[in-house]
Amino acid sequence: MLRVFNDLTRRVEPFQPQSPGEVSLYVCGVTVYDLCHLGHARCYVTWDVVRRYFEFSGYRVHHVQNFTDVDDKILNRARELGEDPIHLARRYEGEYFADMDRLGVLRAHSYPRATEHIGQMLSLVDCLVHSRNAYPTHDGTVYFDVASFPRYGKLSGRDLADLSQRTRLDEPDPSKHNPADFALWKGAKPGESSWDSPWGAGRPGWHLECSAMAIDKLGKTIDIHAGGMDLIFPHHENEIAQSEACTHEPFVHYWLHNGFVNVDAEKMSKSLGNFSTIRQLLDRYDPQAVRYFLLQTHYRQDCDFSSEPLEAADNALKRLQRSLADRQEALAAPTAAVTEQILQLNRAFTEAMDDDFNTPRAVASLWEARARLGDLEGADRAGAGHVVARIRELGAVLGLDLTARAEPEGDRLAAVSRIEDQLREIAARFEDGDLVEARQASAPQVIEALLTRRTRAKQARDFATADGIRAQLSELGITLADQPGGATRWELATGAAPR
Repeated sequence: MLRVFNDLTRRVEPFQPQSPGEVSLYVCGVTVYDLCHLGHARCYVTWDVVRRYFEFSGYRVHHVQNFTDVDDKILNRARELGEDPIHLARRYEGEYFADMDRLGVLRAHSYPRATEHIGQMLSLVDCLVHSRNAYPTHDGTVYFDVASFPRYGKLSGRDLADLSQRTRLDEPDPSKHNPADFALWKGAKPGESSWDSPWGAGRPGWHLECSAMAIDKLGKTIDIHAGGMDLIFPHHENEIAQSEACTHEPFVHYWLHNGFVNVDAEKMSKSLGNFSTIRQLLDRYDPQAVRYFLLQTHYRQDCDFSSEPLEAADNALKRLQRSLADRQEALAAPTAAVTEQILQLNRAFTEAMDDDFNTPRAVASLWEARARLGDLEGADRAGAGHVVARIRELGAVLGLDLTARAEPEGDRLAAVSRIEDQLREIAARFEDGDLVEARQASAPQVIEALLTRRTRAKQARDFATADGIRAQLSELGITLADQPGGATRWELATGAAPR
């Protein structure tokens, strides 16, 4: 049975949807004023995997993800660029889809926009004003009265008295009943986008938008509400308060949040200069490698972006793809041994994913299944392709394409030619006729001569020489994969540069 960590109860719980066989999933979307950053990659790959696993498990998923297309950030950016705010928002919606498509993130079933749900938002504010959970001020702003909702703080664990005191010092506002009260509807300012309301022209507050759109698309109670941990407070705390104060129903049964993103062990921020967009990341790394990298960290843990583990992920993914390609054809019907390997793989994969979507363990199960292929011999070996097919099917549940993709030969040769001089220096270290001749050859020919020398060394049990050749090639970013039968395949790692 699937178990998830519910941030509302702070414990792992069995997942039980409201309607058998169906899951309502609301994911907080982006504010469309700029290109998406690494945190967005982490967030939306995470919830894409969650959705894929539910569908793999037989659930019908109703996946909704909003676009915040009216906000201070959008208005400020539009003013800077001299662009209409709505036009700006639509442009960055397109950029969002371009990035997520490259990462293999499935499209949600619905992408509600804030500006297209003003009526639903006004109805929610009106409900809260009439129930005395909210109050208007002289400038047309309507605040939610946090003291009127006794359960305020139940998600974040924040103490209202302490929160009110700190807010009083940081953001003094004499028009509020309580310093911690938050805006549902903001009175219009000159030059800003605004809509008419019973309290005067204005625009919705950020927290209000998600409640109104989620309720409109998925109903008063949602199975799963997901997003980054940075949204727990105040955004998701405020969503709970305003939604439940109006509907008198539980707003969400399971709150799930992904961890923060660090860059080289420091929290990502523009002030630190380590802020990077997805576009910049994908200009350097294969999108599938980025996805593989993200899957190696449990979604609730913080994730550290840096070049070394990203390159390692790229190499690991290629090794897995190539190793499966060697066994991809099923030459016979599955034997008992092949069927048992498939059952073991299914069991290990589902146990991992049922354990709060433990993708590191799920990825490990694919590697373990690949390793067990070496145990198959004779008729069993002829049916190994059935195991390979299942490994690929389960990889697709994680959004991974485990089919080996051929690298254009021209690109491969151009990449290795950049380290030709360094390869010749390695060849010069060996007193060997073939290698002396190879020093005048092209880079690929030098590599092949070194591999021949390594093979002879292994046959002579001269493992020091064999390991030395591997180590020196590795320093140049060239990885070796020994194949059945004694052949060796080489690959130039992504991002490899002369040392």
